[in-house]
Amino acid sequence: MMGTCRPHHPSFPLNHEAQAHFPDTALLGLFVPEPARRVTELRLSQGLWEVQGLPKTGATFTGHTLPPSGRDFVQDGYDRSCFLDRILGGGAASWYDRWSVASSHRFRFGATEWLMGILYHYHKMLERVGLLDAVVAALHSYPCNPGLLQALAERFNRRFNTFGTAEGETSLDLWALHRISGLPISGQFYEEVCLSDMDRDWTAGAGSYFLSHSFRYLAQVWRDLARCGRSDCPSASRGTVRVSCDAWIRFFYNGPFCFYKEFAGDNYDPTAYAQLRVHLDDDARYLYAPRGVNWNPRRLPDRTHLAAYLVYWLCTFALPFGEEGNIRPEAIYPACILASGVQLALAPAALANIFRGLGELTSSPSPRDKNITLATHYLGAWAGLLLPELCYNISLERPSMPLIFMFRNRPEREQAKQLREARRRLSFVPVAGQPGLDFACCSLGFRPWVEEGQRGRVYHLPHHTVPVVTLRKDWLCCVRPSVLLFRKGSFLFMEPYFLPRFARNLAYDQDVPSNADFVLPTRAYKGPDRHLVASSWWCYFLRRDPAPDFFIPELQYEGRVGILYARWWSRHGQAFRERADDIKKAERDYLSRAGALVSTIAPTFLQREFADIAQKVTTVGRRRAVAQAASLADSEASAGALKPLSRPGSSSAAPRVRGESPLVYFWWRHFLLDCGYPVDAPLTSPLLPSVTRVWEQHLQHSIIRVGPREYVSWIESGTTLQYFWDAIAEAGKAVKVSFDQVVLRPTFCVAPDESFIPEKDLPKRDAPSARKRRASGEAGPSQPAARGRTPEPSSPAVAGASASGGDELAEDTPREDVDYNPTFDGTPSPEGAGIPPVASTEPGYIPVEAAAAEGVEPLAGVVPVGDAASSLQAIHDLLLSGPEAELLGFSDFAPGILEGGVAVTSAAVLPTASPPEEGEVARGIAGDADDGAEIAAELMESSPPGAVPPPAVGVPRPLEGGDDAPLPPDTQAIVGSLPPPSSSGAPLERPSSFPGHGISWPDVIQRSQVHGSEGMLDFYISSARAVMEERSPPSIDVVRDFLERSTVSYHLMGCPRDPWMAAVDALWSEVGQRHEEAARHRAQALAAEVALAEQRYEALCSRRGGAVSRAESSSARHASCHAEIVALRRTLEEVSSRIAEREAASLVLAEEAATANAEVDAVERECAESQAALSALQASLADLRGEGAL
Repeated sequence: MMGTCRPHHPSFPLNHEAQAHFPDTALLGLFVPEPARRVTELRLSQGLWEVQGLPKTGATFTGHTLPPSGRDFVQDGYDRSCFLDRILGGGAASWYDRWSVASSHRFRFGATEWLMGILYHYHKMLERVGLLDAVVAALHSYPCNPGLLQALAERFNRRFNTFGTAEGETSLDLWALHRISGLPISGQFYEEVCLSDMDRDWTAGAGSYFLSHSFRYLAQVWRDLARCGRSDCPSASRGTVRVSCDAWIRFFYNGPFCFYKEFAGDNYDPTAYAQLRVHLDDDARYLYAPRGVNWNPRRLPDRTHLAAYLVYWLCTFALPFGEEGNIRPEAIYPACILASGVQLALAPAALANIFRGLGELTSSPSPRDKNITLATHYLGAWAGLLLPELCYNISLERPSMPLIFMFRNRPEREQAKQLREARRRLSFVPVAGQPGLDFACCSLGFRPWVEEGQRGRVYHLPHHTVPVVTLRKDWLCCVRPSVLLFRKGSFLFMEPYFLPRFARNLAYDQDVPSNADFVLPTRAYKGPDRHLVASSWWCYFLRRDPAPDFFIPELQYEGRVGILYARWWSRHGQAFRERADDIKKAERDYLSRAGALVSTIAPTFLQREFADIAQKVTTVGRRRAVAQAASLADSEASAGALKPLSRPGSSSAAPRVRGESPLVYFWWRHFLLDCGYPVDAPLTSPLLPSVTRVWEQHLQHSIIRVGPREYVSWIESGTTLQYFWDAIAEAGKAVKVSFDQVVLRPTFCVAPDESFIPEKDLPKRDAPSARKRRASGEAGPSQPAARGRTPEPSSPAVAGASASGGDELAEDTPREDVDYNPTFDGTPSPEGAGIPPVASTEPGYIPVEAAAAEGVEPLAGVVPVGDAASSLQAIHDLLLSGPEAELLGFSDFAPGILEGGVAVTSAAVLPTASPPEEGEVARGIAGDADDGAEIAAELMESSPPGAVPPPAVGVPRPLEGGDDAPLPPDTQAIVGSLPPPSSSGAPLERPSSFPGHGISWPDVIQRSQVHGSEGMLDFYISSARAVMEERSPPSIDVVRDFLERSTVSYHLMGCPRDPWMAAVDALWSEVGQRHEEAARHRAQALAAEVALAEQRYEALCSRRGGAVSRAESSSARHASCHAEIVALRRTLEEVSSRIAEREAASLVLAEEAATANAEVDAVERECAESQAALSALQASLADLRGEGAL
């Protein structure tokens, strides 16, 4: 990126097969042997806590604990190293109402509106990678709860990443972080890297890049924004160039705006909020997006726009790191992977980042002044769940929502009071049935449960209708010890994770843990092989568990402590039972001491908390300590190099016998043996056809795994073993990895016993690397590349010549950094570099003295005589040498040289034709060569078909006369029967199915050599090559016909037999090699198609499995729904029948009611009439009585 950041090698390169490898067993310590069962079932006696004295023994129960734990570790100690010890001991200043930890989740203008648009348009893409709820959480604000975090931070044990309480240890576990944040536990390895140009622009060879366009585009945006910032500050270096979050937001989003200094409410629909009128001034630091366009003003592709926001979300919400408010360029890489639909394991990385921040904070000499950025929204939510009575929370709309939503938009409580109450609660010892801390606050009621199905065990989650495929692996990663990783560019942060120390978090019962840890020399690793270290620990994190199944507690079960653990913790955890008043007394004593190192304290806090010494403790008297405290706070944490713990007699390795050297696997011997080489094959041996494509791909993947891709071309274009050796050696040297560790043991073949050698015989890490000679480019365009491939200019060609000028000879003397002396195990010995080769007593070697006796200059190297194929390779080298490589005193395969029983094959010293005699015109000066060419053409055209001899049967008869006289009896002819090759030679073989050329020398008397025909050998060879180049691969019939006619023509010109027949064999061998290479290319293409078809088939099978699962689930739901419909219909029929009956009864009752009403009316009328008559009679009676009285 234009010098703004440093490139890094990814731990698992994209689109390349991941190779599993694990850390060295010495780094695993006590955790080397995997337990036979992941959960141990045993009888435990419950421990009942007591404020004074040892805990009492309670009832016996069947417990389930996590190894390594148990009675074997009762005598172990407890390495307690926490900030609280320093406060109580007077070694450090307490918080004193100061909290310098910065919350990464802050309001930024436009970020909330941008997220609303992202959620509206890309919610399905986020749901596909398991991040929808985790991203939605960034819409709201969350309380930091500094009082709770201070109380927890002072109890944080840096060694074990745990918090000490009066009831034992606890910590933020993976399952809790997953439940709080919604970040996935499983997925591909999360790492933040800046790729080099080669890794970034690596193509698939078909016009497409492995990395998406999003990565290159966003990297360019970051570079341009960084250049804008650099223009404002020209003195900025690469390490100080920054891109602010505001600049990143302004580039991708520019309205509409709805929020000002506040996050969204419970509703995140943009239409529910009023838009603001915003006027933005021009600023050189920002590259503003167009205004008034839409939610995607730059009209980016969906993946690119989503990746741009995910970069911001990773840097400010999920994984904050370093200076607050900046965009990390390394976060572009994982953001683009997420946007492409690949799920990443964010929860382990986020938890490692939280542990890293807590470790840096608490190990600082002055934690109250330590400025770090921490994901306080995650850690504060967990603290609020652990101590719910000390903070505000709300209920969730859905039980499956991340628990962080319980604290959205909640206010904070007063810091000092919250700290005081948290200290009191964490040091409280529950006795006599009193409730203690809810360690299982995040897993209670939300754990996997297993169902036995037709296809085996199926794992479900509460409130989820569909089974979760990765649930078993997620839970397994949560319960076993491991190392969590967060790789950020040049740093690899490794944080241990020991759930057996706080098993009650996941409802397991707590037993005594081991006082051991992983052997991590440093937790912030910066070595050049950090990507390999990361991949090894990640493979260990995802390792296959030997136990087929394991116990998962019931949903509502809460783990208990055994009596052994309760007594063990009572002995070692007394500091965590100190009351809040005792801690405050220690704080007062520290302030009362003269010269106490503490920076400025607010006077109001002093007056409120320490009124009796407020006058004595003044900020004026402490000013001289401010600078010193700040420098101490910013210093590197010394806890990064904790000395690993060790238990006496706990080593799992058997005692080694003195003098015994263990056998280790060495891939080079495996490669040689599997490809048909002897274990002591020299590096100059050519590559055999038996070197399968599988091994080449394995070596290429190994180089890509290590990092330097530029050495892959050395494997692709290699012609000898030296290419393979140098490629692996240089790739390992680039990242400081030993030669034997670059290539892992392959899985496609079984390593023979000879592949294991003593460890002392492995090549040394600091052995001088083999020199890298460039391929000889002076051989001309007609030079065929061995195995059909042309070496890269940067690749080493050991057989080629290193020339400083066009006319200089190849360098014959090996340099000091080249090893030509393989040892017995196939490993080149660095001690043998530069030593002249001695004469060999084995057959097939020519002594240097013998060559000198024949008048030949001593050669730098000699080549063993092999079978016909190796001799053909020698002639092939001979034919490729040009006229400028001639040395006087040599003729074409002079019998004097061959008498020693060896064919000299150095291309630098053998000419292609006899040197000119005295008085002879040299070739290329006069026009004789052209005359000879014309004569050859005429002879070839005029040769009748009968002049071409039939294929020879058996051994050709010796020729008579001239240059074709028979060789001495003890001479080995080039094309004759040769003895078996030496074990150090690697012959070139033609495929057995390829036909022979069937060309023999004409069995007729040969006339004397035609004048001017000295250069005909070169002419015929170049003509044959021209015929071979007409088609790819060359036509067998056409080439054979041309060679037959050329043989007759060459014979008629009186030229010698042996050079020509050797040239014919070499040319025909080359034709066979080209056919073999063409067949190999066709096979590779077909294999690629097969692999692609297999991938498509596997993808379809996977889709089919998912579709079948969905279909079965849908069918089950459909059947259930149909049954409910039938039941409802049956109920409906019964109800309808009852309604009809009731309606009929209602009609009858209505008639009866009408009749009764009519009867009532009649009776009422009669009553009225009767009452009227009665009234009349009573009136009459009254009248009569009145008259009688008168």
